[in-house]
Amino acid sequence: MRSGEGPFSLLADETRLGVVEALGDATDGGRYAKLSYSDVRAALPESARGNLNYHLRKLRNRFVRRTDDGYRLSTAGIRVYQAISAGAFHDERPVVDPTPVERRCGECADRLRVAYRDGRAEVRCPTCERCVHRSPLPPNAFDPASPADLLAACIGRARADLRSMWFGLCPYCSGYVDRDLSAAAVTNEGADAVADLRCTLCGWSRRPTLGAVVDRHHAATVFYEERAVTPPTRPEAASDRETEVRETDPLRVVVTTRPDGADGDTLRHVVDEDLQVVEWAVNGSGGS
Repeated sequence: MRSGEGPFSLLADETRLGVVEALGDATDGGRYAKLSYSDVRAALPESARGNLNYHLRKLRNRFVRRTDDGYRLSTAGIRVYQAISAGAFHDERPVVDPTPVERRCGECADRLRVAYRDGRAEVRCPTCERCVHRSPLPPNAFDPASPADLLAACIGRARADLRSMWFGLCPYCSGYVDRDLSAAAVTNEGADAVADLRCTLCGWSRRPTLGAVVDRHHAATVFYEERAVTPPTRPEAASDRETEVRETDPLRVVVTTRPDGADGDTLRHVVDEDLQVVEWAVNGSGGS
C-alpha cells in the first residue's frame, strides 16, 4: 500500500477540479499559463472559493506548481485538464445507434455502419458482420449528430493508436509495447493474419492484420500516393495480396501487394517477428 493520499482522492473535490480547469483554460499562445492567486480565485464560482488556500496546498507539487509568478499546471495536472476537456468524466455520454455512412465494405460493397456507446466507437459491415474499426473515444471528440464526423474520429484514433504501438509506444500510458507475429498465423491466414500488440505497462492491446502493418510503412504511403490508389486496408479498397513465410528462424514474412488501379505495379515488404519492415521493394527495385 502506498503512503499518502492517492491522486483520485486529491481530485475528488469540486474546488480542486475547478482550479485545474481555470489554469488550463487560461492557456495562451500555445503554452499553459500562470495565474496569480487572485486570478485563480476570480475564475472559480462563488460557491467554490472557500478554503482556496487549503485546496491549492492539496494540489501543489502533484497537479499544480507554485512559482514566483503564480500557479501553473504540472504535467500530471495537464493530463487531468486534457481528460476534463475531452469529456472523459461526463456522467452522461451520447449514444449513436448503427447508422449508414458513405463508405462501403471492400468485401461485399454494402454501406458500412458507425455506432457509439459506452465511450467506444465502432465501424462495422452489417452484411459481412465484420468489425472494420473499433476505438475508444471521449464524448467531445466528435459531433454526435454527424455520423461522418464520428467515422472520421474513429478511423483517425485507430490509425494513430496503431502507428504509435507499431513503434513500440503505448498511446495511453507511454509504456513499452510487445509486438508478436507467428509463422503459423501467416500460413493459415495470409495478409489477414492478426499480429498482437500489447502494452507491458497498462495492458492496452491492438490486434491489426499483417496487411494493416505493412500499409503503415513509409514506402507504402509513397507507393499509394504516387499512383493515386486507395490503401488495401481501407474498408472500400480492393486489391490482391500474397504472403509467404520465407524463413522461420528468424521469422521473415514476405507480403506482396498489387492494388487495383496501380497498372500492375507491386509493392513487397519483408516483415520480422517484431513487425518491423526489414526490406522493401517496388517492382523489384526499392530500398531496405
